[in-house]
Amino acid sequence: MACGSSTNSISGIDGYVMAGPCGSAAVVAELNHWTLTITSDPIDVRIFGSSGWGAYKNGPKDWNASFDGFWYLGDTNGQAALHSALTGGTTVECYFHLDNDNYYYGAGLVTSESVDESVDGVASISFDIQGDGAINNTTG
Repeated sequence: MACGSSTNSISGIDGYVMAGPCGSAAVVAELNHWTLTITSDPIDVRIFGSSGWGAYKNGPKDWNASFDGFWYLGDTNGQAALHSALTGGTTVECYFHLDNDNYYYGAGLVTSESVDESVDGVASISFDIQGDGAINNTTG
């Protein structure tokens, strides 16, 4: 690669998460990390006479996500909406942005909220989401 040439990599600094009630998702403030995991449980379709080798088809698909950052009292549309969804048992819309044009989106249930505080740091917060239906992606 020549000096000064770019790659197709996306800088982590451009990422963000939007979440909230259906139709009103907002940026979740003060986050600095998110992870999205998409899985498919394999279905065993081995038959007699297959020489002992496995054979599989994709089975049920699932997704879950976690994100964390700094706890922020003033985030009444992001962090507070996630807390309300957890305590109220409601589904939220989630958008996991790599940048403005490339992101994943789907609905999920907030399954946990964890707040961490220490005398030598700042308060942090993390959320876990369990997908409720398909996760989609958009590339720009």
